[in-house]
Amino acid sequence: MRAKSKGKRRLIEALAFVSGAAVLVLEIAGARMLAPAFGTSIFVWTAQICTVLVALALGYYYGGKHADSSNRMAQASKMLLFACASLSISLFLSNLALLGSSVLGAKIGPFLFSAFLFFAPCFFAGALAPIFLREYVVEMGSVGNDAGKIYAISTMGSLAGALLSAYVIVPFIGAKAGIFITAAVFGLLGFFARSKIDLDKVVVLAILVLSLSAFVQAAASFVPEGYVVTKEYDSEYFHIRIAEKGEYRFLLLDADAHSSIKKGENALVMEYTKQMAYAADEYLSGGAEGQKVAMLGLGAGTLARHFAIEGANVTVYEIDPAVLAAARQEFEFPEMENLQVRIGDARGLLSVDRDAYDALLIDVFASKFSIPVHLATGEAFAIYRQSVGDGLLVINIISSSEGEKSEVFRSISSTAEEEFPYQIALLTGKSPKDTQNVVLVASAAPFGEEYLGKIRAAGWAIVEEWEGGTIYTDERSSIDYAMMNVLE
Repeated sequence: MRAKSKGKRRLIEALAFVSGAAVLVLEIAGARMLAPAFGTSIFVWTAQICTVLVALALGYYYGGKHADSSNRMAQASKMLLFACASLSISLFLSNLALLGSSVLGAKIGPFLFSAFLFFAPCFFAGALAPIFLREYVVEMGSVGNDAGKIYAISTMGSLAGALLSAYVIVPFIGAKAGIFITAAVFGLLGFFARSKIDLDKVVVLAILVLSLSAFVQAAASFVPEGYVVTKEYDSEYFHIRIAEKGEYRFLLLDADAHSSIKKGENALVMEYTKQMAYAADEYLSGGAEGQKVAMLGLGAGTLARHFAIEGANVTVYEIDPAVLAAARQEFEFPEMENLQVRIGDARGLLSVDRDAYDALLIDVFASKFSIPVHLATGEAFAIYRQSVGDGLLVINIISSSEGEKSEVFRSISSTAEEEFPYQIALLTGKSPKDTQNVVLVASAAPFGEEYLGKIRAAGWAIVEEWEGGTIYTDERSSIDYAMMNVLE
């Protein structure tokens, strides 16, 4: 077998590294493109991983059939250009595809959207591997060594792509812009893979991809009906959108409307926030003056602001600094001496905190209305008990309180029961079988008839008995799956 020149081998190594990186960019940054409709649940990541693996497997097979052609680099060039074209076209139609896929629900929709957007480019990227390997081999006796080397280079490229997505593309460039850059890279590599580089065609391709990117970036994104998005960007944890509807402003994190204010007013807007505030206010002797209140999840800061204005010493645990910035800039969240926001994972911070709180309110969601797995386990509730003692625990849960869609509520209730055995629930809907905000109010000590009488007299639907559910632990929790059943 004729020895390959060092220049060609270096070119193949570079192509293998960059194409390996591109696949991981599509997989990781691409998950953020699903967030506006599906959040970032386990089903979203499963859809992404399955799409990439199936596409690569079929691509390897397809590329192997072309690896023995007489002009392998021309074949590689075609694969790269096809990857660029397919990714550009699917991105151009991504908003329509996202809207259509969302109709199929949070279990099936992510698979359809992932396949539409990423199957073709990952297929062509996979087809490159056997072609590069066949072109890279110097002689038959070196196949094992050369194969190991080219796969190691490609894998290191994937590692670089993963790190680049997490630490640069998603937080600073934006997921969609990063994927457009990936499309452009595929196209440029397609021209470099040729024996002769046509610079004019490279320039034309770059202009085409960048123009298409600018057009699609300006297109309307998926939002609930009647909302007008005024700002949209990615943080380290969420796809953040600021939306308005009439005189109200909303904070949307991934697929969910988390918080709302009526512009220019301090009053609580969402019904469940009124319930959470009332339950805590009445428990704290009719008011929050001088009491210590902790909150998991800041959102727009409306609940935290309420207790601070009442005179409580408020500590909020929020994982995303961008959420705090949005609350300050867009939702009139004040800076007050008795209002502290701690940035970091709430469970980790609470476990090392020595503060004792009179009330702990949990209003935090990771994806598509699902409470983060590690914040709804028996081990988590043991930490909450250490923090609040015999005080009050209030949790906002999206579920129903009875019927087929009540599993999330019943399971969180059962999981909390060992540490907080006294429980009632407030409903925002008319029927206990409706999917709604269910506010679980719990304590390690009996409530007392006076407190229960005030809650009953408030006029909300109240539930005081319900069936048990699955107990969640750090080792085993089905909360994501149960949440998908709620949303069907």
